[in-house]
Amino acid sequence: MPTRSFRRSFLGIAQACVVATLAAACGEADDVAAGAHHDGGVVAEGGASDGSTADGEPAETGAPEAGETDSGVADSGEEPYDAGEFQIGIYWPPPAEHTTDQQYDYLQESSVNYVINVDSTNIDSHDQNLAILEKCAPRGIRFVVCDSSYAPVSSLTDGQIDAYVDAYAGHPALGGFYVKDEPQPSEFAVFAAKYNRFSVRAPGSKNYLNLVGSTDIPGFINAFVDTVGAQSLQYLTHDYYPWQVQTGIVGNFFDVLSAYRRASLQRNVKMANFLQSVSWGGSSRRPGEHELRYDAFANLAYGAKALYWFTWWQPTGQPETFTPAIMNADGTQTDLYPTVRAVNRQIKTLGPTLMRLTSQVVYHSGVLASGCDPVPAGFFWQPVDASQNAIVSFFADAGGRFYVMVVNRTLTDTSTLGFAIHPKPAAVAEVSKDTGLEVAASYTEGTGVVSAQYAPGEGRLFALPLDYAGGFARYEAHVQDFGWTSPVYNGGTAGTVGLAKSLEAVRISLVHAPGGAHARYRAYVSTAGWQEWVTDGATAGTTGQALPIERVEISLEGAPSGMHVRYRVHVRDTGWMSWVEDGATAGVQSSPLPIEALEVMTYLD
Repeated sequence: MPTRSFRRSFLGIAQACVVATLAAACGEADDVAAGAHHDGGVVAEGGASDGSTADGEPAETGAPEAGETDSGVADSGEEPYDAGEFQIGIYWPPPAEHTTDQQYDYLQESSVNYVINVDSTNIDSHDQNLAILEKCAPRGIRFVVCDSSYAPVSSLTDGQIDAYVDAYAGHPALGGFYVKDEPQPSEFAVFAAKYNRFSVRAPGSKNYLNLVGSTDIPGFINAFVDTVGAQSLQYLTHDYYPWQVQTGIVGNFFDVLSAYRRASLQRNVKMANFLQSVSWGGSSRRPGEHELRYDAFANLAYGAKALYWFTWWQPTGQPETFTPAIMNADGTQTDLYPTVRAVNRQIKTLGPTLMRLTSQVVYHSGVLASGCDPVPAGFFWQPVDASQNAIVSFFADAGGRFYVMVVNRTLTDTSTLGFAIHPKPAAVAEVSKDTGLEVAASYTEGTGVVSAQYAPGEGRLFALPLDYAGGFARYEAHVQDFGWTSPVYNGGTAGTVGLAKSLEAVRISLVHAPGGAHARYRAYVSTAGWQEWVTDGATAGTTGQALPIERVEISLEGAPSGMHVRYRVHVRDTGWMSWVEDGATAGVQSSPLPIEALEVMTYLD
C-alpha cells in the first residue's frame, strides 16, 4: 500500500481483474468515465427512512470441556471478541508543515479516531511524533507512532523496543507503534516477534502490522496468524483496493474480502480493512462519491471492525504519482472530503451496534461476481427482485438477536430494494445512521416485505425483534486442537476451512422454534460408526478422543408442516459438498474423510 511495497500489491491485483463481469456486477455502464467522481462534493440521492440524507448528514450456551483451550477459536457462550470502539482511521497524515490545529480539526470533524504514521514521510522524528500526539490528544484521536530513530524495526532488540515504547509511554493519545506494512511470508517470523514485543511492553496498544491482500486462500493469511498468534493479534488488517481498474471493480475483490472474513471468524480476530480514496501509477482510477460509499459499506457488510482510508493526504515526492486524495498536498480539502466526512459519521453512529455483532453469512443478489454466493432458496430474507444487485449480510449478537445489512451493490443507480421476510416478524427496525437508535423500517406485516431507497453503494442495517420466531438453527463445533467454537446461526460456518482441522463433535438446537420444533441429529465417528440420535444441544460425536466426524444426519421433530432443515459439510480434500436436507446423509460415504466444517439452515416453504 505505501509506495515501498505498492508494486507487489498492484501487480497481484492487476493480474486478477475480471473487469467486464464486475462492471455488470456493480451495475456500472460500460461507458462510465474513468474515476466516475462528482466534483463539487456530495449529492444527496434517495430518501432515507432514518431521517438522514443519503450522504449521511443530518436532515435539517454450552461450555467447553474442563481444561480445554481454544487456541484462537472463541469459547462458546462468550463474546466473539472484545467489542471496543470502531476504529475509523487514516493512512498518510498531514506532513510536518501542515501539522496544525486546523488540519487535526478536519480529522476530528470527519470522525477520525485513529491516525497511522508511515515510514515514507517527514514526520518520523521524535519531535514530530510528539507534536502529532499533542494535536491528537484533545481531539480524542489515537496516533500510531513511527519514529525513524528506532529503525529499521526488523533489527531492533527487545531492549531497544522497550526503550522505544518508554519514549512515548503514558501519552494519552498513544495508539500503538508502526511495525511493518505488507510483510512477505519470509518476513512473518521477524515482524511477528517485534509486534509481540511491542504488545507486551505497551499493553492495550493497537500496533500496526498490515498484510497485502492475497489470493493464496487461505494459506497466506493463516500462516501469518499462526506466526503472530491468534490470541496476540489485535486486528487482522489487510489492504486490497477495488478501484484498480478504469471501470467496474477489480475482479477478485470479493474473493479476497471473503478470505479475510473467514480467517477473522475462524481465528477470533477482528478484521480491519483499508478503503481506497486515491489513485496512483496510472492504471487505477480515483474514486468518487459512489465508489467511496460502496467500498465502506461492502466492508461493513463483510464484518469489518476497523476501516482506514488510503490515503488522507496526497502523497508527494514518491516514486509513483498520486492524485489528490481526501486532502490536497497544499492542505485544502478536495471534492472527496464531504463524502468521506459523511460516510465516517455514519460508521461512527453504527459502530456501537456493529462492534457487538458477528457475521454469520454474506449473500449477493443480481449479477454475481467472483467469490459471491447467491441468496439461497429458503433463506429467510429474500430479494423481491432477484435481478437487483445487492449484498445481504446476516449478523447475530451474543444474546441471539438477529440483524441484516443490505447494501445497494451498484455504482450508478439509486434503487428501491425490497425483501420478503419468512416467517414474517411483527415488526422490523432500522438502526439509524443519523442517531444510532432503532427506528421503524418501512415494513408491511401483511406481506412480510421491508423496503427502502438506497443511494449507489449505500447500506442499511435492520434489526429483527429479539423474540423473532424464525426457528433458526443454532450450532457449534468441537474442532481438533481448538475445542468448542462460538455458536453460529442459520447458514454460518461452524468449524474451519483451510486449516486441516477435523470436526469432532457438534451441538445443534433451534432458536424460538415455531410449534415446538426440535433439532434431531447424529454423527458417524471415525472407527466407531453411527452414534445414537440426540436432540437440542446435546453432543453428537466425541471430545478428547481425537476422532473426526465423517458424516452427519440432521432432521426436525415436531416441526410445523413446511418447515425443513438444510445442511452441508466441508470435507477434507473434497471441499464443500452439495446441500442435503431432512435427515439425509452429509459427508463422503465411500471413503473415511473427516468433516472440517458444517453449515445448517432451517426454512419454511
